[in-house]
Amino acid sequence: MREHDGEFDPPRLPDYDAPVDVVPLLDFFASVRKQSAEAFKKRHPEPVFVFTPVAQMSGPDKHFITTQVTSIAEMRRTQGTEAGKKGMEQRVALVKKTNRNPFTAQIYVGRASNNDVVIEDPNVSKSHAFLEQNSGHWFVTDMGSVNGTWLDTAKIETATPRELRDGGRLRLGTLELQFFLPETFHRYIAEMLAGTPG
Repeated sequence: MREHDGEFDPPRLPDYDAPVDVVPLLDFFASVRKQSAEAFKKRHPEPVFVFTPVAQMSGPDKHFITTQVTSIAEMRRTQGTEAGKKGMEQRVALVKKTNRNPFTAQIYVGRASNNDVVIEDPNVSKSHAFLEQNSGHWFVTDMGSVNGTWLDTAKIETATPRELRDGGRLRLGTLELQFFLPETFHRYIAEMLAGTPG
């Protein structure tokens, strides 16, 4: 981390081999404050899922990390605001390929540690769904999950790819996630931060 104008720039999230992909939304506040949407996309090129974990998560949130210095500064800056509340409550899961499984074309989502996107929620199956990109479009496929997958309000049939649009809502069991491409994710946070101290 380097100091800049009396504050710390948030470090780029490391490429973990272990499943540590879920971070607080708050960790992205400083980047959005300081960077244009284009610069933000260069720094954070992968799509994301934004969600609020259910209260009944099984055990401690092992896959939760935070860039402490940035988060503390943002907690102080946004304390008592709606943005601060959402920044602490909501989580961001990076949608990117890892080396945790041998499949190269798909990004796997589920509760098991060999998924590319690990979400610890009792209603999410160990191997719940996978995402893939084709001709610039993203698609989601349910893998026969126990509690099902919904895209917006429609249930997805097992093994039937459905297009996942920017800003679309995906429900895995009872957990709702919103899918964002980088530019839209930047705008989502910028609109949330509008009116909070700069």
